[in-house]
Amino acid sequence: MNGPPPSPTSADDFYQTLVENAAEGMLTIDSDSNIVYANPAVEDILGYAPAELIGSSKMKIIPERLEPVHVAALASYVATGERNIDWDGIELPALHKDGHEVPTLISLREHEHNGEQYFTGIIRDITEQRQRESQLQEQKDRLNEFADILTHDIRNPLSIAYGYTEIAHEQSESPELERVLASLSRIDTLVSDILALSKRAKSLVRLSRLISANVSMRRGVALRHSKRRSN
Repeated sequence: MNGPPPSPTSADDFYQTLVENAAEGMLTIDSDSNIVYANPAVEDILGYAPAELIGSSKMKIIPERLEPVHVAALASYVATGERNIDWDGIELPALHKDGHEVPTLISLREHEHNGEQYFTGIIRDITEQRQRESQLQEQKDRLNEFADILTHDIRNPLSIAYGYTEIAHEQSESPELERVLASLSRIDTLVSDILALSKRAKSLVRLSRLISANVSMRRGVALRHSKRRSN
């Protein structure tokens, strides 16, 4: 039985090409926070060409207010091996070359090469996701405001009106009162439907973040497997 045809390139060349053409940014630092590798996608996200980053500190892309936190976190992990953050997906702001902050989702992996310790971050720009979430939040807030109006300014008087109408209908079984009761019941059903819609809207932002975190985790796992295969 014939086996698979030989690959025209080595495993190292294959994975290098894969990383170089990835849509996500990939950046590798050593245990001293010096950048030793950056793929071309980093430039699309942060504005820096790989050559502008390699050899410099990772603090080049860290907002100044967060620099002490990053330094302490890496030093703590190198010393203790304890992870204080979620390596499968953590949202962190990164500093763009032009000075503005970019919201990113980063998954981290640790690996060794020639006895040296390295850390690779997969960087995903979540600016559009944040904008969508902001729009959803605004829509949800407006819907909640409308729901409050329905609950307090419409449903409460509606319940009172229905109660009095029902008493009147029991005393004189008028067809007109039956129609009024039916109309009030339909309005109450409409209010209930809108309130249920408001509750479902509250979960949209959480669902969006959950999906994003899950995608990042899967990509991180794929990178870990690819590194294992190439080693």
